[in-house]
Amino acid sequence: MVSIQGPLARGFYLDASEQSNFNGILRNVIGYQFLLISSKFRTDILYFSEIDQNKNIIKLLCREVGKEFYPGQIEKFFRTTNKQQTLEQYFLRLMHLSSKSLWYNQYITVAQQTLVDYSQNKVSMTLKDCINHVHTNTEFDSVEFQSLTCSIPLENKDLKSVALDLLSSFLAN
Repeated sequence: MVSIQGPLARGFYLDASEQSNFNGILRNVIGYQFLLISSKFRTDILYFSEIDQNKNIIKLLCREVGKEFYPGQIEKFFRTTNKQQTLEQYFLRLMHLSSKSLWYNQYITVAQQTLVDYSQNKVSMTLKDCINHVHTNTEFDSVEFQSLTCSIPLENKDLKSVALDLLSSFLAN
């Protein structure tokens, strides 16, 4: 996964035509097993591959948005290299993004439409399976996630309630 969120993400936002073009470029690099979700405050490229393509993806994204690529550019992005870590970090970062409701709502709107548009995509199906699994899971170990979510205002809710609220908004259509 390659992900950027917050104010820096604005410079890597892809509108609909740019996303269509970039999807074609990514297909040439990593095949069809990826999912691109881009909003003004978060852009994610989730993919499953035996080969770490993060640096190549960041270079291509820089080119697509008209930015010069330089070695330090990679550090602006959050990156994972395996399926489990990608899925865990995707949701943890989503929880963090929820602390900024405008950013979160924009992202969720785009993400929901992307999941519909690419419903037969393997990454999309895996992401939906994870959403459904976590949504229906009644056991939630708040100790495991507490240190990672300490910056999220919980507003007197336990972590399970916050996570379920986030997933419910993600599942809503």
